[in-house]
Amino acid sequence: SAYSLTFEPKTVFGNYEKRGLLRPVEQELSSDQFLLMLEQMRLNGFEQYEVSNFCKPGFESKHNSSYWSGEKYLGLGPSAHSFDGKSRQWNIANNNVYIKSLAEDKLAFEREELDERTRFNEYLMTGLRTRKGIDLNYIHKMFGVDLVKIYGDMIDELSHTNKLVMKDGQLALTDEGLLMADRIASDFFIVEE
Repeated sequence: SAYSLTFEPKTVFGNYEKRGLLRPVEQELSSDQFLLMLEQMRLNGFEQYEVSNFCKPGFESKHNSSYWSGEKYLGLGPSAHSFDGKSRQWNIANNNVYIKSLAEDKLAFEREELDERTRFNEYLMTGLRTRKGIDLNYIHKMFGVDLVKIYGDMIDELSHTNKLVMKDGQLALTDEGLLMADRIASDFFIVEE
């Protein structure tokens, strides 16, 4: 996995930034570094299967890939997350409380039920972050949405500006598109009216 460092409030780096001791990398430099990293990873035999995740051919993380493709997965241990297709669950982060709850034959967790709109938006967000992209037939079958009919002009524009490719019923982002994956995905979202 490879991620750009972000400075969060109330962290050492966040405090350094606040005091002017550190500055985040300029967006243009960060983008150039990302594209250089993609090139170097490919030259060294790695495949990119998600924006920030790489592997040797055939060695994708199964748990990680389940998350990005919207499949069901089970997380075990403190802070672990699970997904059953309709709800997301996460175990309590505090190790002592987690261990104590297990000793009492309980599991300390929280659960969030996901409505159809949220599942649709999450499928777009996570799917467009992968090299496989999103499956237009799956979207139509599961959510009754014809993405090409609704967003055809936007898809054409993203294709013409080399941000997106459509092949065999899949929409996937190019290297340039991955630089703005979250923004592109959010443009396809169904928003509450």
